[in-house]
Amino acid sequence: MPEYNPPIPTRETDELISIALDNGEYWQIDAITQATAELKKRGVTDTKLKEYAKESADFIKQLELEEKKEFDARKFESYHPAKMITIFFLAPLYLLGKFYTDKSIFTLKSENYILMFKQRFVLLVTGTLFWLGFLYIVTL
Repeated sequence: MPEYNPPIPTRETDELISIALDNGEYWQIDAITQATAELKKRGVTDTKLKEYAKESADFIKQLELEEKKEFDARKFESYHPAKMITIFFLAPLYLLGKFYTDKSIFTLKSENYILMFKQRFVLLVTGTLFWLGFLYIVTL
């Protein structure tokens, strides 16, 4: 039987329960078996394990719902006007990688910041066109 560090019998009951309820995704079968045996020694019944599994599933479901709400709420977030002006005037530098912002245009899209994605895209294009036009006029 392999030894784990820290050894399975020295772990807290809550940690043993999470190991025992694992489906082999994170823990080896041997660790799950050892954790289950240790829980039986400590008097934790199968009923208690099932209750804990249900509580864990409910908790995970609640977290997923909150994450979905947050994901959906991002859709209409907008840039502050001062940030929009900055992006517009520094557009060529952003595109050349000389300046970095908190999130790239691709990250905005993948994280459901739809309005910010559109704003950033338009600001980068119009800002770059502005500077190209400005340089064209200055060099005439």
